Amino acid sequence: MLPVPRVAVINEVMAQRFWPGLNPVGQNFERNEDAQHPIEIVGVMGNSRHEDVYSPISPEFYIPISQDYTSAQTLQIRTSGRPETIAPEILSLARDLAPTAPVLSVRTMTDSVRNGAGGLLLFNLGAKLTAALGFLGLILAVVGIYGVMTYAVGQRTQEIGVRMALGAQRRTILWMVSRQGLAIIGTGLSIGLLTAIAAGRLVGEFLVGIGPADPVTYITVSMLLFLIALAACYIPARRAMQVEPTVALRYE
Repeated sequence: MLPVPRVAVINEVMAQRFWPGLNPVGQNFERNEDAQHPIEIVGVMGNSRHEDVYSPISPEFYIPISQDYTSAQTLQIRTSGRPETIAPEILSLARDLAPTAPVLSVRTMTDSVRNGAGGLLLFNLGAKLTAALGFLGLILAVVGIYGVMTYAVGQRTQEIGVRMALGAQRRTILWMVSRQGLAIIGTGLSIGLLTAIAAGRLVGEFLVGIGPADPVTYITVSMLLFLIALAACYIPARRAMQVEPTVALRYE
């Protein structure tokens, strides 16, 4: 009886690295741990990831399980419907085919990619932590602007009283106080945008579905921050607008 030839299917990275410009089908290679049995290439498949979603794709080859048996196996099944609905059927079929083989887990590819240790779990945790820190920074910024504006209005109470006693309109006082807050907001947004663009270029390789200088993102976030900061300026400015001239002139 003739020995069964050892065969393998390789990925594109392996084909390009070891047989550049050639058709690798029909070529042979050897494994370090079994150099006595050459393996013939019978096909080339597209590159894929099976350990994590972020490491560079390395040369890989796939051989029949009958020629290199291992006890731990992963079965991947593509379905036309919702994979959750056929999970019980898959478990039942696996028990029928191999009653003594333990089935450790059944999960969808989406769940594996999003929550798996080699998937996006660390990225999701990092994104949530970054979002929490950003929200905390936004709160601190709003509180800081409100505190600065409240202090500025308190320092200019007498000035406001004199202006109103001389006939200044309330909306004029509102604009005078708000203008100081707008200057703070404009300066902060300018520095923040330049810093964000510079940081975006450093982490551009980790961004998915968005560029390091996406105009929609920067405009949307800037407008949101501007409106929130403007609301923090409006309360002290409105309080200044309602100051009675007689009370302000007696202010110490």
